Amino acid sequence: MAHMSFGRDIGLAPNADEGDNLDVRALWFVIQRRLPVILIVLCTIFGLTIAITLQMREVYTANARILIDPRERNIIDAGFGSGMEPDSAITETEVQLILSRRILNEVARELDLVKDPEFNPQLRPETFPSLIKSRILNFGRAPQSGVSEAQAEIAPQTEDDGTTSALTDAETSLAETLTTDSLQGSVRAWREGLTFMIQVTATSEDPAKAARIVNAIVDHYINHQVDSKRGDTQNASVSLTGRIDVLKEQVRAAESAVEDFRNAKGLGQAGGVSATEAKIASLSSQLLILEADLVEKESRLEEARRSFLGQAGTSGDFIQSPSLNTLRLERAALARKLADISAVYDQLHPTRTRVVEELSQLDGAIQLERRRLVSLLESDAQVARNTVNAVRSSLAGLTAKLEQSNVDMIRQRELEREAAAMREQYEQLLSRSAQVSQAVDFQRADASVVSLAEIPNRPSAPNHLLNVIFGGLAAVALAALSALILELFETGFVSADDIERTVSIPVVATIPQVKGRNPFRAPSIREILKYRFDKPFSAYGEANRNLLRAILRETQPETGRVVALTSSLPGEGKTTVSLSIAHLAAELGKKVVLVDGDIHKRSLTLTISPTTERGFLEAVAGHALLTDVLIRPEGQGFDFLPAAVIPETRTELLPADRLEALLTELRERYDLIIVDSPPVLPVLEARTICSTVDMVIFACRWRHTQTKAVLRALRQLASDNIRVHHIAITRANLRKLAMFEHFSGAHYKQYTAYYKN
Repeated sequence: MAHMSFGRDIGLAPNADEGDNLDVRALWFVIQRRLPVILIVLCTIFGLTIAITLQMREVYTANARILIDPRERNIIDAGFGSGMEPDSAITETEVQLILSRRILNEVARELDLVKDPEFNPQLRPETFPSLIKSRILNFGRAPQSGVSEAQAEIAPQTEDDGTTSALTDAETSLAETLTTDSLQGSVRAWREGLTFMIQVTATSEDPAKAARIVNAIVDHYINHQVDSKRGDTQNASVSLTGRIDVLKEQVRAAESAVEDFRNAKGLGQAGGVSATEAKIASLSSQLLILEADLVEKESRLEEARRSFLGQAGTSGDFIQSPSLNTLRLERAALARKLADISAVYDQLHPTRTRVVEELSQLDGAIQLERRRLVSLLESDAQVARNTVNAVRSSLAGLTAKLEQSNVDMIRQRELEREAAAMREQYEQLLSRSAQVSQAVDFQRADASVVSLAEIPNRPSAPNHLLNVIFGGLAAVALAALSALILELFETGFVSADDIERTVSIPVVATIPQVKGRNPFRAPSIREILKYRFDKPFSAYGEANRNLLRAILRETQPETGRVVALTSSLPGEGKTTVSLSIAHLAAELGKKVVLVDGDIHKRSLTLTISPTTERGFLEAVAGHALLTDVLIRPEGQGFDFLPAAVIPETRTELLPADRLEALLTELRERYDLIIVDSPPVLPVLEARTICSTVDMVIFACRWRHTQTKAVLRALRQLASDNIRVHHIAITRANLRKLAMFEHFSGAHYKQYTAYYKN
């Protein structure tokens, strides 16, 4: 088996007694048996390496170094196009920017590389490898131009219908694209370790051209940074200008909205106080005065009313009036006069009576004056009361108006805040716009050139020694891999030890492969028999004698011994071995009969008696006597029981009981009955035959029969309680077998002195 063979060959012993160390001899055997493949791979890879190395052109590599400055160097803090803060990601991004097609296109145009055959493949002479490559790449594509190169040279450069001009533009675009592709393949850039240093290299057949390319790339990269930052700043300035114009209108609209709202709501202010609030303050103080005056007038009115009701305790003092005072003075004088008269005259005296009447008239006049004065006080009080009510009403209206005004003031303050915010943003943008306008002229690159490329004085490639070393290593690795793959795909048994370790059945003989006349096909049965007759002491003859001895050394029964040779699949050599054993046994004087039990393939019958019409099947079925179907081949020392063509109407070919009866009859007539049985896996009759014989020999073709097929066939035989006595390895290559069997193989060279092959 492949995995067992390889595991054993490299020293991985499946059994404990084989050791656990690497077997150097096993590795040597692996190399020996795979030596042709190893040599082919080694020579092929190494030869290709040398051929490719010799075909490689010498090229030169120039390099320049760029520093991504990590320091901030903003001359004006404009906020646009300012210096970056490099980190690993930014540095790697700058590396990719250096290798971008935009910069490479600019370099190709500046150096006019489209006219350089080194970079424009259309200008190179067409070689066979390039022709094949272009055919493969353009397979299935429409041609780039309907005009050949020769026609393009003589085609008129007219522009009558625009066709020629468009074609020229397409060809020019293609040439520029191919040139940029070639330039991109010759340029490299990488970051030096964890620093901010970038190294740029270019490879060319011309050292001066390589230096020019690198320096042009560096210049365009630096200029691209400056132009990019200046363009960003200019774009920012234009954007700011447009934004300023918009904000200017917005500020004007916001301020107008504040004034319109204030005028509409009457929210004018003086000294920080609104008109409504000033009116409320004025009316409040006025109301206090009017209310005090009203209280005073109502008090006087109340006193006057009490005095009018006869409560004259202080009424004379309280109610003051010139006319009333005059009347009071007159009454007082009249009262004194009455007193004087009353002292002189009696009550009925006319003088007294007249004075009393005058006094009564004065009292009436006083009462009338009092009523007039009370009426005046009531009028004054009512006027004061009406005035207070009017002021209170005005104050209530103003208070309500003030409440609404406070609500309107909230909205006014919102409008004022919006206007202030827009005004502040407008002022900031005005300041930023001025800074950006100044920053346009002060932009600088964030990278600086540390060293420009110098013209190299020695080629950078090819390194012949390094190529040969790597080619040799690759050849050795591929050769070892090829040998390993072949070992892993070894699916058959490779030695007797391999078989005995796997199935625990002894291998009785290893029968070598016989070479025929035609080296490109296997020899026929007749050619193998002729070889055995011509060279009886060859390794092939010795192996067959070992097999016959293993058959004959078993305990001899009272009657003849029946031996069946079978295999797992057809083509494993069991038929040839059966015929050779029959010849050898006959030469030893044994009475031998050879039975062609492979009733489907009939290889023995087609070789010995191809015209037979009756044979093995008829004898088993009882349709013919044994003596009628047995054949004595001409010049052979054994009898032969052929196999006739199977009738299409037959269903059961070999009834076990009748087959047993036939073999019993053969045992009584012969010493050795050799049955060429069908293979076990494809034919059911193989198990029927093997179940009725005395010994089963299982043929296994060396390195050909798959391990799984052998194991499956043996399991099928074991399921019918059929014992396989021995296994014979057939068609073995003894020279290669010596590289698999470490013990026997090592002695095969010593055995050759005894063989006459």
